[in-house]
Parts: sequence; C-alpha cells; structure tokens
Amino acid sequence: YDAIKASGGITQFSRLDKIKIIRQQSISEGGGQKQTELNFLSLFTEGDQSQNIRVNDGDTIIVSTSEEPLAKQLLIATESNLAPSTIIAFVSGEVGSPGEVLLPQGSGLLQALAYAGGKSLLSGNIEFIRFNKYGDVDRRVFRYDSKAKINSYKNPVLLSGDIVNVKSTIITKTTTVLGKVTAPIAGAYALSNLLDLLN
Repeated sequence: YDAIKASGGITQFSRLDKIKIIRQQSISEGGGQKQTELNFLSLFTEGDQSQNIRVNDGDTIIVSTSEEPLAKQLLIATESNLAPSTIIAFVSGEVGSPGEVLLPQGSGLLQALAYAGGKSLLSGNIEFIRFNKYGDVDRRVFRYDSKAKINSYKNPVLLSGDIVNVKSTIITKTTTVLGKVTAPIAGAYALSNLLDLLN
C-alpha cells in the first residue's frame, strides 16, 4: 500500500484486484524469483490486511491495467487515499466561470458544474467528452439533471482531463448577438447625450 501511494497512487485504469509482486530470492533460498498476486479490493472492502504484504528491497510491484476506466474501484480507493486527492477537469460554455477546475478525486459532473459557478439560466444540453488512453472518445450529450446519481450516465465520476461543455440555446445565442449589435448603438447614444450636456 505505502509503495503504491509513494509512486503517485493509482489511475482510473488500475486493477486493484490484480497486483503482482515479484521478489528475487537469495541464493540460500535457492535463487530465482518468486511471485504472488494480491487483491487490494478485498483490503478496502473487507479490511483483509493479508493483502497488504511487506515489501523488500528490490521487489517489483506490477499493477495490472484495464481497457476501460474502473470508476467504482477508483471511488473505493479514494476513500483510502491511495488515489491522488484531486483531478483537473475543464468546464466551458454557459457557466459562471468557465475554464480549468480543480476537483476532489471522485467528483461527478454535477460537482464540476457547481465549482464552475453553475450553469446559466437559459443554457442548453450538457456535452461530456472523455479521451480514453487508446485515443477513443466517450462523447455524451444529454439534458441537465440536477438529481442524477453519482457514477450514472448523466453524472459520471470525472477523471483528469475530462471536458464538460454547457451548450447554448437559440435564446442565449440570440441574446448574445443582440447584445453585441446594440452595444455600439447604446454607447454612441450615451456619448451623444454627454456631448449635449457639455454644450
């Protein structure tokens, strides 16, 4: 446990149920290598301390990887502080403060929106984008649901690098365009009134 934590912790692709330890045996023990496989999930879920073995100088620890992110395992590990404590997600579009958001590990999409100042009143659908380690893209577009459960389709557990975009509606687009068109006219009108007052 301490060795994995010292190495920076686990990622969303780490398989906690398949951790291999390889140890070089001394000549007095017959030489060669011996290995064992550990299940850290049982350490977290059942408190099975037999899985948290003492490591020796020169031991090799191999954490198997999964093809898909393992959000449930990451949530379990977050409670044990084996995973990094924070992640960085990117929130854009119709939110109070778009940009990079530093979130506690295990945060969901709804928490990211809250950290970014909440979504605008007349905003549209939510777009969620995740680039997986092999270059695949998980892209979802859905209606905002403030009651979506954590680790569900509409409120996934976020990983570092995830992107959340709150789309505009036709109303917000029209309001923005009208604001840009009328701003110079309003400014010219105010300037004209100011000049009249000075004369």
